[in-house]
Amino acid sequence: MGYTERTAEAEILETKRGKDIFMVDPRNIKVQEGFNGRQFFDPLEMAELKASIKENGVRVAVLAKRVKGDDFSLVNGERRHRACMELIAEGHMLRMPVTLFTGSELDAVIDMLITNQNVALTALEEASVLSRLSKMGLTDKEIEKKTGRSVSIISSMKILHGVPDNIKDMITSGSISSTLVTQVMRENKDDLAAGVQALENAALEVKAVVETGGKPKKVTAKTLEKHTGKHNSARELKKIVKDMKGREVNPENEELLKFVKKVVENKISYKTMEKMFFIDKE
Repeated sequence: MGYTERTAEAEILETKRGKDIFMVDPRNIKVQEGFNGRQFFDPLEMAELKASIKENGVRVAVLAKRVKGDDFSLVNGERRHRACMELIAEGHMLRMPVTLFTGSELDAVIDMLITNQNVALTALEEASVLSRLSKMGLTDKEIEKKTGRSVSIISSMKILHGVPDNIKDMITSGSISSTLVTQVMRENKDDLAAGVQALENAALEVKAVVETGGKPKKVTAKTLEKHTGKHNSARELKKIVKDMKGREVNPENEELLKFVKKVVENKISYKTMEKMFFIDKE
């Protein structure tokens, strides 16, 4: 039995109208497939939510459109609705509070981003919702104004939404961070296929290491270096400073090396560097 279906074993409870909300049998609330931006429901978090609802009821109302009579269409609150449907399937009869939603479909999509504060959307889920807003005709500036997400974040989320499914699967499984994926794809914006290939090769390398019982168990920036041809300059400078003992210094760069050594060893302040590089206008 799907969780959006009505349970036949028990009579559906009558809807009650409060001052500002309806008390509705969850079986009268339809969940539109594919509408919710949230795609992953953590089993442990859902078990905790069910226990809380069983003990205290649903404390925060869900948002739903009234379709006809006692029938509603869910806009926001699928975690709570799922938990209630599972409790009903286990024999617990209950109603859940519903606040009527009267906005447009665009308002409903925006609502996904600004009200999911208890358990935030994952980066991939948020990327999907933001991309949906773009397809609905909003510019990045308009999305920024309506959701509070900066244009740079929106740009990153669009990049993330556009990666192939196998890369998204890597993010979902925790084998690579969404931040690292976005960084690699941004660096390879002129050759996206190369970026994807670098991520896939790095993942294969990590998988081979894991299969032999070694570490790391996820793709890191260091793992990606050999596959992207780009290096962490700060780490390289630290390595040079660490290995400089006993080596002959190039006279042309002796002062530069001394400066780098001070930076690496945190012996030079920001203000000192600022004075070295800039002339303040009076």
